[in-house]
Amino acid sequence: MELNWELCRIFYQVARCRNFSRAAAMLFTSQPAVSRSMAALERELGCRLFIRNRRGVELTPEGRMFYAHVEAGCEQFRRGREELEQAVGLQSGSIALGPARRPCATGCCRGWTASMPCIRGCGSGCSAVRPGRPSMNSSPGPSILPWPPCPAAVSGP
Repeated sequence: MELNWELCRIFYQVARCRNFSRAAAMLFTSQPAVSRSMAALERELGCRLFIRNRRGVELTPEGRMFYAHVEAGCEQFRRGREELEQAVGLQSGSIALGPARRPCATGCCRGWTASMPCIRGCGSGCSAVRPGRPSMNSSPGPSILPWPPCPAAVSGP
């Protein structure tokens, strides 16, 4: 049986809020839509997940069992999304840069990597690059991006 992820996501919010209306607000949808979704999920699973009362809902024993798994899945999805956002948002990862046309004559780039321990230099001399030449690279090789740019590299030929 293929379980609908959207129904699980709605179930997760209802179980956390213990109220269909509050869950609907969190999900930016209507309370009747949440109620229909939970009825569909209960039909699909073949058991009741909630005990409805005037104050909201409580999980049945089957609902508590199911919630433990759905909660773990939601947490995994959240961590995966954060990791992807960091990689896509350049909060982590690597950038490979080409060498400067000529070595740094001023020495302004020396020690730059020492002040930025999370960034590794290639260790082959000047770390300066020509602006506008970086390229994304998923390889684990060392890379740096000096800022401010080395004057010798910026001046060009």
